[in-house]
Formats: sequence, structure tokens, C-alpha cells
Amino acid sequence: MARNRNYSNLKHMWDTRWTPLTTELIAEVELVIDEAGGIGSLGEIIGIKPRHLRRLRRGQEKAISYRLADQIFARSERSLIMLELPWYTVEQLQDLGVWKLPWGQQQPSSTNATEQEEPPE
Repeated sequence: MARNRNYSNLKHMWDTRWTPLTTELIAEVELVIDEAGGIGSLGEIIGIKPRHLRRLRRGQEKAISYRLADQIFARSERSLIMLELPWYTVEQLQDLGVWKLPWGQQQPSSTNATEQEEPPE
């Protein structure tokens, strides 16, 4: 049965810090999955659906949250990898080009503003 970890010093980072999903990180996640005995076993241990782990394993996600990484790596001997990863806010990931704003929330680019002509009188 999964235990609830209530560390108040980490709660402020859980949903606000993300790290880009690299091939090295995917390999580490695969090692943790193998240690746990498969995707289903690890999903049951940490309390998430196996489909989320499959998406991570396939590299379909662009980033992983601090909370999910903590849940995955705290169950293995690879928990120290959390200290080596760079953690970013959502705004920083957008500046790096990892994430894009949802459709409709993008700022109009300067090229679009200059290309628009004024209507004829």
C-alpha cells in the first residue's frame, strides 16, 4: 500500500517545478519500472495509472513534475537523481521552448502586428 508523504518543505515545489524529459531520464524511469516488476506494479505502488507511466516511457511527455518524479524515484535506490536534475517553473520552460502556451493564450508576435495593414479609407 502506498504511504502518503506529507513533507511540508517540498509541497511548494511539487506542482510548480518541472524538468524536461530527456532520454537519460527516460532510461532511469525504465530502470525503476524494471526494479518494481513492471509498469502495473509500479503504478500500484505509487498510486497512478499505468498509462501515465507508459507515456513517460515512450517519451510522449515533454516534462515531468517534481511530485511525480519524487513518487517514482523515492521507491528505488535512484532517489539521489532528484538532486542532479534541473528544476524549472512553467514560465522558464516556456522561455526555453519546451512548453508552449495553450491555444488562445499566446501573445501576438511582433511580426504579425507589423504585417497587418490598416483598412483602406
